[in-house]
Amino acid sequence: MSEFLSWHPSSENGNKLYNIRKQLSNYIYQDPVNAFEILKKEWRFGSISEIWDDFIFDNVIRTALDRNNSDDLPNAVSRYSVIDHLLFLTYIRREEDPIRFRRAFWNVNFYGLKLANALMSKGNFSNHQNSNKVTLEYPPYQKNDNNAKKIAFILKGPYKLAHVEFLHSFLQGGFHFKSKVHLTLILIDAKEVYPKTIDHVDIISLSSIEDPYKKIQSYILYCRQKNFDHICWVACVQNLSLYMGMQLAPVQSYWSMKYHSIIMPTIQKYAGLGFGGKSFTYDSVKWFRGRAFPALEIPKYNKQEISKLKNTQMISDQDIVVGCFVRSEKLHDKTFWDSICNIIRYKQNVHFVIASQSMPTQLKIYLETNLKSYFCKFHHLGWINTKKWISNVDIYYDSFPRGSCNTIFEAIEMNVPVLMADTSLNRESSALPYLLSSAGGSENLTNTLGIYQSESERLMKCYELLSSIKERRSLSTIQKKLLSRLQNQKHLFAKDYLNFFMDEQYKINP
Repeated sequence: MSEFLSWHPSSENGNKLYNIRKQLSNYIYQDPVNAFEILKKEWRFGSISEIWDDFIFDNVIRTALDRNNSDDLPNAVSRYSVIDHLLFLTYIRREEDPIRFRRAFWNVNFYGLKLANALMSKGNFSNHQNSNKVTLEYPPYQKNDNNAKKIAFILKGPYKLAHVEFLHSFLQGGFHFKSKVHLTLILIDAKEVYPKTIDHVDIISLSSIEDPYKKIQSYILYCRQKNFDHICWVACVQNLSLYMGMQLAPVQSYWSMKYHSIIMPTIQKYAGLGFGGKSFTYDSVKWFRGRAFPALEIPKYNKQEISKLKNTQMISDQDIVVGCFVRSEKLHDKTFWDSICNIIRYKQNVHFVIASQSMPTQLKIYLETNLKSYFCKFHHLGWINTKKWISNVDIYYDSFPRGSCNTIFEAIEMNVPVLMADTSLNRESSALPYLLSSAGGSENLTNTLGIYQSESERLMKCYELLSSIKERRSLSTIQKKLLSRLQNQKHLFAKDYLNFFMDEQYKINP
């Protein structure tokens, strides 16, 4: 029997889980972290199929969330925050599928929204305000025009990854408008020392507060004290409904590299990223897109040090490396798996490397089964420093159907030719709309740019590049020219999005 059928609501395992659903739900309520380890290891939560994950959620996790929302507010908020984080990779974002995301996100965030409503209730908040008071040292405001509007950008998670590179570039460009709009960066988890070269931005960090309820309480008090005209949440969806389910500014927005279905009444504006892209409608809501580009800062590394990284994978300097650096959610498509197998089998000295936080179980099984003796030429690198490893790659073969964004820019910057798939998902959000915009949007040039609608044609081009250093250099030169047209646009980046967020017509000072 296949794993899919062994771990299915109709299976013996389905009956066993149903029979102990109350015990498992109670364990989640009492000790979420260890309970989820059991769900993952013993009950294969997050690793088999969508139907099995939903079965576990509906019969085990939902009961714990219902019980949690009846608890006293400090405990309920803290427990929900932990459960929400535990569900992010295993359930909400296990696969890069916007339809699946919409269902999974709201299965969980319905409960976060209810807690946000409770937090905004004057009675509930004031009851716990004094006993849980946290004192923070707030940075003094920079001297600005008294008429300057105030906008706060909220960042969850570490001050790194692709969305932060975009945010940082935008904040740098905001220097040109510092007399007109006052920028504040609120770091939920990261320390205030991490952001550099944005001295014109007020930075406040809540990282020293470990208790989730006290952290969100401090956030509420700070926003009330500063009386922002606009609050914008950037990218990450963990705890999104918990914070943004409260209306702490007249206008609030969500700004994302992906156009997820996170629509809620307390968010009035929605913005996506994509250089030169047009505004669009998603889930019946209009999303703005302006001119944007990340702060693509790649340090210089010692060649010998870089070469050692390759050698640790038993790849020699004479071998050809094809690579793809993406999150594991983008590695679930069989068409992409077949391409990996074909590339590895094409030449004896070809190796394929994938960098991701984990590798889907089904992908590993598929490659082992189909590659057999060639499997030693496939390498899962784990979660690595892509800016450092990219110099070891000879061809960047992007994931399908959802591809990369910043890692493609990193590859092109280091003269690595890129082969992309022209799909609807990539046109929604990836490096694709940027490169097409830089090329003037000419559709008949896509193959010349390394962009293919047909996976078979993309694979053929990869074979051609594997056989010719000259062809690799030719494509990388074309793509490098496109990239150069996108860089150094921080002032335009800030102008477009500040005008959208603040309902203004700011202009660049001469």
